Amino acid sequence: MSGSGQSVRQAQRRLRALTGQNRRRPELYARVEDLYRLSRSGDAPLAHLALDGGFADQSDMGRMVQKGTGLSPSALPRAIAEDEASWAYRLLGEWL
Repeated sequence: MSGSGQSVRQAQRRLRALTGQNRRRPELYARVEDLYRLSRSGDAPLAHLALDGGFADQSDMGRMVQKGTGLSPSALPRAIAEDEASWAYRLLGEWL
């Protein structure tokens, strides 16, 4: 049972009904945001960022970032800095 008196499965169905996404998609977005925050803290190689971000290796990180954003890990910071559609990430970046 989850804390709200619903089963875990009921909570998953409700999440899908409200957002159209399964429970893994918001988790993926959170991991990509964590990775972006880590990448802003220095010039670490992508392999180190992958391990620090909880990914199995650099290729796993690449697949997940591509799946979540449509961009490669190296293109993501550039798109956030320059792409008009990424304004929310620029705003969040000021607080991270």
